[in-house]
Amino acid sequence: MTEKRPMQSAALLRLLHLVSPALPIGAFAYSRGLESAVELEWVTDAQSCEDWIVSQLEDGIGRLDLPIFMRLYLSWQSRHGLHSDTDKNHIQRIHYWARYLLACRESKELHLEEQQLGQTMVRLLESLEFKGDFATFNYSYTCQFSFACQQWNIPLEESTHGFIWSWLENQVTAASKIIPLGQTDAQKILVNITQLVPAIIQIAFKLKDHEIGSNLAGLAIASQIHETQYSRLFRS
Repeated sequence: MTEKRPMQSAALLRLLHLVSPALPIGAFAYSRGLESAVELEWVTDAQSCEDWIVSQLEDGIGRLDLPIFMRLYLSWQSRHGLHSDTDKNHIQRIHYWARYLLACRESKELHLEEQQLGQTMVRLLESLEFKGDFATFNYSYTCQFSFACQQWNIPLEESTHGFIWSWLENQVTAASKIIPLGQTDAQKILVNITQLVPAIIQIAFKLKDHEIGSNLAGLAIASQIHETQYSRLFRS
């Protein structure tokens, strides 16, 4: 077995910290439209659940959240040690992509989710004594997650895997409560979908700025219906 350098091990542990369900930012409170999809009987069992999550991942996370996450990470990285004029350009770019992502949230609930998780993430990073002006960008969870990964020297590729895993695990956990989904079926879904992740990440890396965007009409409808749904376990 090849011995890993201490920094590599430290980065892995920090990534596990950020994607842990125990991270106190309240992500467990959101289903991102899944609760309405179950109510509407679009998702009724393990297979339809897997299909729903895959569609969100391939046409949503992979084509919107992930490429923006990559741009935010690289912008944070480029800011370090730069002169003020160049630094200002990077600040503007961070604001641009964070706001772009927020503008792409199709419903009030999805919009608030990105904001509220971002604000909670800021408070957590402040309590962990992170340095910098990251609190200025408290309207975007994705922005804060990318900042934490960059500050903790977690490589970009590993950070993207962690970003996807955190979302994926939360979706499957929500499905386990709503459908309900058995533990074995939940694990099978995770195994099946994780096999798709490397290809999704490669596509996201190649997307040009004008190609970024999602096409998830079903998610938009489900999320908007959830705002007035009578019985709810989740906030989105």
